[in-house]
Amino acid sequence: MNSSKSTLTKTHTHSLTLALLMLSLFTVTGCKELEYLRAEKVTYQVQDYLADKGSKEDMDILLKRLNAVLPSKLSSVQFKDVEGKGVIEFSRGAPDAELVAFLSGHPGELVFRGTEPDDIWYSDQDVVESAAVPAGDGLAVEVVFSDESYGKASPRIKQSIGRYAYTMLDDEILHKALVQTELGKKFILTSASDTEAQGLAVMLDSGRMSRGYVLDKL
Repeated sequence: MNSSKSTLTKTHTHSLTLALLMLSLFTVTGCKELEYLRAEKVTYQVQDYLADKGSKEDMDILLKRLNAVLPSKLSSVQFKDVEGKGVIEFSRGAPDAELVAFLSGHPGELVFRGTEPDDIWYSDQDVVESAAVPAGDGLAVEVVFSDESYGKASPRIKQSIGRYAYTMLDDEILHKALVQTELGKKFILTSASDTEAQGLAVMLDSGRMSRGYVLDKL
């Protein structure tokens, strides 16, 4: 009889602990977050991954990027080297596939320049803060540059008022805009899509990879 009571007490205690844990989780994350507990794992294979120092350092940067855009506090992402093949695995929720492709496919070399290709004002190396912020019906990127880089760029930007400025990502033109006034060390960079805005903000915060990678969903 005593043994039976002990077993029932342990079972009751275990059930109560589990219930309290779930209640705590519900309180912290909310009902919508709990849906991610049932989400299936999403796995990608990294094309052209090489088990060398360069690729491993790139994967560290890519994981930092992907961690920043996980859809839930319950979500996680990890990289695995499986017999020389690179595998990225999301658990309990994954970001949109388009955003994953944007973050993995770009090394992340961002350049702000004047009309002449060699008139470089800023690069991603000069950014001290970046964030995706609301802008109209979508998102834009708020960028803050270092005091040192702003001091060097400011005179050249003043001379460019009335001319076009370009935002380049990995040698491709993202945006072209007419400089109508002097720019401060903080400004808003409009984006073609919310995906681009999120991706750019995360890239600027995470650093450059040595090259871009294509991810194949398994």
